[in-house]
Amino acid sequence: MREKTVEDFLVDMVESTGGLCLKFVSPGRRNVPDRLCIIPKTHPFFVEVKAPNKEPRDAQWREIYRLRERNANAYVVDCKNDVMRVLQIELHQPKVRRKVSFEDWRMREKFI
Repeated sequence: MREKTVEDFLVDMVESTGGLCLKFVSPGRRNVPDRLCIIPKTHPFFVEVKAPNKEPRDAQWREIYRLRERNANAYVVDCKNDVMRVLQIELHQPKVRRKVSFEDWRMREKFI
């Protein structure tokens, strides 16, 4: 399975909830997550999509950590099961800002 397959699955699943899954690009800032997901009755959240069994680069981990430090939910997914788990978390308690456990989403200890 390729990264594109996981990313297309994410887009399809978010859009099936009536949401938007926007390709996220930030001019002047590198290593931002791939997608910004906006689903009705939830807070927006970021998703970094990787090929199966691939890890984000160190600079990508730092950017994810910066977002999480500022109370934004940012996830790393590398398979369809991860996509389903993210959506389950985000849809479970609408409009409640949650602190996502770093350990739960494979955050490297050196950036905690």
